[in-house]
Amino acid sequence: MAFSGNNQSIYNAAYEGFLAGALAGKVYTDEVAADYATLTASATAFATEQDSVIATDASLSTGAAGTTIPPTTNTLTQSQYAKVHLMFSLCYGYWTGRFNSDNVSSDYTNSALAIKAVYTEAVAGYANAPGGTSLT
Repeated sequence: MAFSGNNQSIYNAAYEGFLAGALAGKVYTDEVAADYATLTASATAFATEQDSVIATDASLSTGAAGTTIPPTTNTLTQSQYAKVHLMFSLCYGYWTGRFNSDNVSSDYTNSALAIKAVYTEAVAGYANAPGGTSLT
């Protein structure tokens, strides 16, 4: 099934950040994969909403299907890496010590918009880096 969101890289980072944050500091010893279905359903719902509030980013993907652009320059590589890592870090930080078993995407709108606000400002803030690095 093809990805149909805005930015598959953002979706993936949000999904992974949710899981990493929800499990941070926890000792999990259950060896039955299906026992984590609620957790992964929640991660899917959150990542879907997070991706939906961030418009398609031409430096990460093209078109509605979220086709990944292979990085062709060092600048593009660094921009993609920084944006994806930033999204992961923000989601991880937000969800550390929390777990929401909700699997309805729209129920995550407020958290997704708050994370988007920090993400947007941080991406813009890269222009203030030494040398005027820009991610836009």
